[in-house]
Amino acid sequence: MAIDKRLAAIIIKLMPQAADAIFPHGPKVAVPGVFAQVDEVALNPQPLPPAELGSQLVHALLISSQSNGSGKESMSTFMLDLDDWCGTGYPKWWPKPKPGPRWNDGEFFAGAGLAILGLAEQFAHNPDVQKGLEGMGNQFLEQAATFG
Repeated sequence: MAIDKRLAAIIIKLMPQAADAIFPHGPKVAVPGVFAQVDEVALNPQPLPPAELGSQLVHALLISSQSNGSGKESMSTFMLDLDDWCGTGYPKWWPKPKPGPRWNDGEFFAGAGLAILGLAEQFAHNPDVQKGLEGMGNQFLEQAATFG
C-alpha cells in the first residue's frame, strides 16, 4: 500500500515512532520473541553482559536443534548440546567469545540456567521434557555457583 507523503507527515507529526514503520531503516524482518533481542543487539554494538550472552546462547541452541529434526529428535539434540556445554564449559560447535575485562563465568552459566528453567515452564504439557529441562537448568545453576 502506497502512502501519500502529506499523510505520512501528519502521522509522523502526531506519532514520531511511526516513521520507523512508514520508512523502515532497520532490519526488514523481525520474528517476535525469536530475533527481536538479536536485532536490538545488532543495533547496539556494545558487548553483552555474560548472563545475557548465556541466555541468548541457550535460545540459539534451541533454534539450531530444530533444524536437526522434529519432536523428540530436536529435543534430544538440544539436551545433548546443553549437557556438552555444562560439562566442557562451552558448546563445542559454537565459537567462544573472547572474555572481556568484566567477564564472569558464573554469570554466564547463571544466565543460561535461568533461560533453561524459563523454557521448562513452557513444557507443562510434557512432564518428561519439563523434568529434564528443570534438571539441566539446576545443573547449570550449580555450575555457576562453583565459579563464585
